[in-house]
Amino acid sequence: MGLAFLFLIRERFGLQRFEPGGKPPSWSEFAARNPDLLNRKSSSILRDYYLEEMLASELAKRMFILPNRNLGGQKAMNREEQSGHILLGIGREIRAVPDDAFVQSVKALPARMASRLAFMSRDHHVVRDFVVRELPRQDRPLSPIQIAQVTGLTLHDVSAIVAELERNLFFLVRDADGNVGWAFPVTTSETAHRLTFSTEETIFGA
Repeated sequence: MGLAFLFLIRERFGLQRFEPGGKPPSWSEFAARNPDLLNRKSSSILRDYYLEEMLASELAKRMFILPNRNLGGQKAMNREEQSGHILLGIGREIRAVPDDAFVQSVKALPARMASRLAFMSRDHHVVRDFVVRELPRQDRPLSPIQIAQVTGLTLHDVSAIVAELERNLFFLVRDADGNVGWAFPVTTSETAHRLTFSTEETIFGA
């Protein structure tokens, strides 16, 4: 279970750093505040995350295992009971909840997406695909005229399609001049994420 200690150490470092007025602690400061993590002969802290039988098992000695103790105070489930449940994590609390709603939501996803995409014609896909492909190459907003010239669509149709794509599902976003500078997952506007493609094109991530 050595990996569990490494994850806990990393978590504590992060928590201490982001305390009010916090800063990255030195190793001596960290060791002074977290002696429970540094006692190699003690596994007491792991009992907050694992059942006793798991800690004593041969499996735990051979490989890393995800925590199987519920931090929210619920009784831990065995393998049979886990079927039909998902683990919901909120902060340090992990709760097992029935998976009925989750499963139904996933099953309904294709139908929901098909319904939301029903407004898109072949020309809508042509315009969106072109913008997503071309923005990294030009690294500047694309005008409706540029889009029309390359796709072969009329300027009137391109303008109408771009407006629909912007209105529905937020596919595209135009700037004050009416040019497209944002098309998920890329944008010409500066963000915290800079993408580099295998073709060596670079652009900001939307």
